[in-house]
Amino acid sequence: MTDKEHSSSGENHYPAIIQNNLELLYRHEILDPVKHKPSYINRVKMKEFNGDIFKNEWYMGDLLFMFGCYRRDYEHLLFPVANALAEKGFRIHLIVYDKSSPNLAMLSKKINKIYYNTFVKEHNLYTRAASYFSRFYEKELASFTAISKLTISQKNKLYAFYKRYAFDKLLTDQLIALIKPKCIAGIHFILTPGCVESIKSAPSPICLLLLQHGLISAHKDKPHDFWGADLVLLWGHFFQELLNRKKEIPSSVVLGNPKLEHVLTAVKAKKISRKDSFHILYIFTGSPKEDFNVRNVSLFIKSIRPLKHLKVLYKLHPNSKKSDCRFLIQKGLIKEREIITHTDLYELIVQSDLIIGDYSTAIFEAAALNRPVIQIYQKNYPEEYVRFPSVHSASELTSIIKKMQTNPQFCQQWVERNKKQILELFHQIEGSIDRISSYLAHLLNGNSKLF
Repeated sequence: MTDKEHSSSGENHYPAIIQNNLELLYRHEILDPVKHKPSYINRVKMKEFNGDIFKNEWYMGDLLFMFGCYRRDYEHLLFPVANALAEKGFRIHLIVYDKSSPNLAMLSKKINKIYYNTFVKEHNLYTRAASYFSRFYEKELASFTAISKLTISQKNKLYAFYKRYAFDKLLTDQLIALIKPKCIAGIHFILTPGCVESIKSAPSPICLLLLQHGLISAHKDKPHDFWGADLVLLWGHFFQELLNRKKEIPSSVVLGNPKLEHVLTAVKAKKISRKDSFHILYIFTGSPKEDFNVRNVSLFIKSIRPLKHLKVLYKLHPNSKKSDCRFLIQKGLIKEREIITHTDLYELIVQSDLIIGDYSTAIFEAAALNRPVIQIYQKNYPEEYVRFPSVHSASELTSIIKKMQTNPQFCQQWVERNKKQILELFHQIEGSIDRISSYLAHLLNGNSKLF
């Protein structure tokens, strides 16, 4: 990075490294959008992406899959697409974050795997990042902190943000220098913005692709997760409509959900075990401590009290832990053994007779896997997310569960009525992997008319 890039602009005491990341600094509550607002903002106009540029000789690789935000279940989004492109003959590199992941067995041998921890160690990235932070960021951050009168807490958060920023930038710099890819694909870079700076400042343009990984906020003023992307691959037109409400959005295309197609294929090969009781899976959205979760799970618990021959399990969000449900356990509302954290979500869905929750994408996916679903809606989340049959009271839910327990035909009719909504959410599930890989193949071959 040059001295010019690190200098302040005119009388504005917001240096480029702050201005370029204001949205994220507000989002992570490091800076206050009211108190910490520059007198003017230097908006860097991004170059219009042109696929014809891929024809120059700088590029050695085709596509690098690097996640940006890693979680094991995200492997089901990226691995099938990586496999399909590798089998088409493209030069695919993929970062392996978890050597113990059972999903690694599904990867094509044609994919060039880069092991994250080994790569970081070999290139001495932690030490180099600390030096980079001291050399390029620390002085400007100290000046900005003083002039902006940040609190000690804000200063600590700001410094932590840019220490990680320096590491992610150098990591991505090193990967780009080694692979020289045409495109980089991931989930999101909200937590690793240094990667985006590296990608945008590469010697030749690199297209940053992001695959939708979850829900998109229905509020037009709330930020989306596709910060820094040139192109976003969306699951369905419902989500594209939500994204298009927002400001400063990247190009997007609806191609389907590769994870769902992969899971659906695996599910068809499995047999559903016979059960003596009626199995209900309750799926939490976010933390169980949130008010809307407390209200909705309370309604559910009240609804099942009069019922017999039920087996209930509670699936937590991947970012939650059992201790988040301590208050529910202490009140005797649920038992600790009923709370599921690490068991495969889709295995649970397939083995359940009914899936209940509010607006987790897992509810939408359960419907797509041909399971009966019910959304609890008490006007405590955006109504746009109510895509399937919903209930507003415990008595209403009790009545439906009773009928499902005794009438298999009623269950089947419940599933059949969801086809239109599934199409809006996930386009055509079958063929998603092939559509995405074919689209990216055209892009990598230099088709500049795609977006």
